[in-house]
Amino acid sequence: MRRIGKDEVSVMNVQITITGTQTLDGTSETTRLSATGRMERDGDAWVLTYAESAESGMDGVTTQIRAGRDRAEIRRSGALNSRLLLEEGGRRLCRYDTGYGFLQLGVHTHRVENRLEEGSGQLRLHYTLELEGGAAARQELLLEVARPEGAPDKD
Repeated sequence: MRRIGKDEVSVMNVQITITGTQTLDGTSETTRLSATGRMERDGDAWVLTYAESAESGMDGVTTQIRAGRDRAEIRRSGALNSRLLLEEGGRRLCRYDTGYGFLQLGVHTHRVENRLEEGSGQLRLHYTLELEGGAAARQELLLEVARPEGAPDKD
């Protein structure tokens, strides 16, 4: 637990399994990764933070996902910097750092399913990324959160 003002905030270590499916031109590709990270409550949202690995192609990047009831924000910082704001039923323009330059992306969010609770749960995001050149890739991102075996109740 840590204290912010008068409030105590629970911060816990968690295991996060990330399954991403991308569909482009009728062809789907699924990747599955696992990371140890942190989970904490911030107002009415859950915040997941984890370090990307070389396996994800983003070594040196920290990802933070802030998930509310019908919206989520994915921030990446470090070797690459980006921010995707996903609001159910909404469309946003975002800048995405490729490491070689920035792309302008359109993000159309179809669904945000937040079933996170203290130390466990799932976050499922369904959205379409529209690239500057007009190509669109449908994305499904599933984050499954669990307390590591033998972990203390609170950190």
